[in-house]
Amino acid sequence: MLGNLAALDVGIIVAYLVGCLVVAFWKASEIKTIKEYTLGNGSVSTVVLVCTIFATYLSSTSTIGTVEKVYSLGMLFAIGRVAGVLVWLLMAKIFTNVEQFQGCLTISDVMYELYGSAGRWIVAVASIFLSVGIIAAQALAMGHMFTYFLGIGKLASIVIGVAVLTIYSAFGGIRAVALTDVVQFVVFYVAIPSACLFALHDVGGLGGLYQKLPESHVTLNLEGERLWFFLSLSIFLLPFNGGSFIQRFLMSNNTKQLTRAMKIIMFLHLPLLLMICLIGFIVQAQSPGLDPRFIFMTFVDKYLCTGLKGLMIAGMIAVMMSTADSWLNTVSVVCAHDIAKRWIPSLTDRQELLIARLSTMLIGGMSIVLAFHAVGIVELSWFVRNFWNPLTFVQITAGFLGFRTNGVTFVMSCIMGIVGTCAGGYMVGGLATISVGTGIIGSAVGMFGAHYLQLWWGVRMPKLEEKLLKTRVRV
Repeated sequence: MLGNLAALDVGIIVAYLVGCLVVAFWKASEIKTIKEYTLGNGSVSTVVLVCTIFATYLSSTSTIGTVEKVYSLGMLFAIGRVAGVLVWLLMAKIFTNVEQFQGCLTISDVMYELYGSAGRWIVAVASIFLSVGIIAAQALAMGHMFTYFLGIGKLASIVIGVAVLTIYSAFGGIRAVALTDVVQFVVFYVAIPSACLFALHDVGGLGGLYQKLPESHVTLNLEGERLWFFLSLSIFLLPFNGGSFIQRFLMSNNTKQLTRAMKIIMFLHLPLLLMICLIGFIVQAQSPGLDPRFIFMTFVDKYLCTGLKGLMIAGMIAVMMSTADSWLNTVSVVCAHDIAKRWIPSLTDRQELLIARLSTMLIGGMSIVLAFHAVGIVELSWFVRNFWNPLTFVQITAGFLGFRTNGVTFVMSCIMGIVGTCAGGYMVGGLATISVGTGIIGSAVGMFGAHYLQLWWGVRMPKLEEKLLKTRVRV
């Protein structure tokens, strides 16, 4: 026994972590250029594309964080969370026309094509902030899990988890990340449904669960501040436009393949999300009054037997790593390709690759510090998005849909986005979901206001080249 785990469970977890490092060093010898590190070498299949996009999405926020909030808030949070599955349809309409950005390696490259140097530098800096925050959220979840099951201190468990995923991402590049994303995807899809169905049977099915839940968790009370909170959950309908997602889209062969992948993910996501929400309800019915940080761990400890428990923990570590390593890979390329290469154009491919790997180590260290001082997983994720969505959401969405303007418009949209975020944060007393929404509204006002004002003044705007905007292939 080690902590709350049997030797078999510990062996499964250790085997998984060691396997990740073996894959990383195996793939390291195949990587010679920054492009291979970023997008791989050659095309990817639709299956791998589905797995790697979905694995990038599945994170501690969308799993452990969701369970925590459903446990605490019940139906109020669950409805908004489940409705968020429609985001994949929106993304299939917005982001799948990747042919217009052929040759781009990162989101900063895309923003440079759309808005010039201002777009590249602002998004590059914002990418670093966003990535550190998302990686820190995964590290925080690892800390909670290792503390609960292994009795390891919070700082030590965070350092161990981040060290493994940092080495894994730094040496393996996107191919190692994509390869283990497939394994992580399969493990998670076996562990979560098995545990959830067993627990649901134990609580007496859906009918028994309903009877045991408090009224606050099965009714939708929208009085006072709860109404504003519920409306703010529309944040789950915002298409994912972070650097890791754009990088995954650029891996795609074509529009048709990416559209198909998005639709497949939507149908895979819905049943899994329902089960994740069910876990929060089940633990609330069986064990009310627990510390929300350890709700998911309590569920795993109570309902899974030896062996399957180790598989579930490995699956959860996989979820955290698949998100963290994706963002580590993305931000390291931003540091090397979009920042260092622009400052020192004479850098060779080998030097650029070395900078990317060193950046991964540095970002991992920054994430450890932020994770150690963070309050909660979901709260941390919402906080860092205040430094991203107001600066990029409207701008990149409009660009993918064919809207073209100049750098002045982009800068004005960023300024108004920051103003909107600060205004929202001031009104509610902190940066969370509402301030993200007001920031996006401010960004939209700034962007389209500045664009059409310049047209009214006679400023000539760039036109979309027909060769870049290819007809969307519908399936």
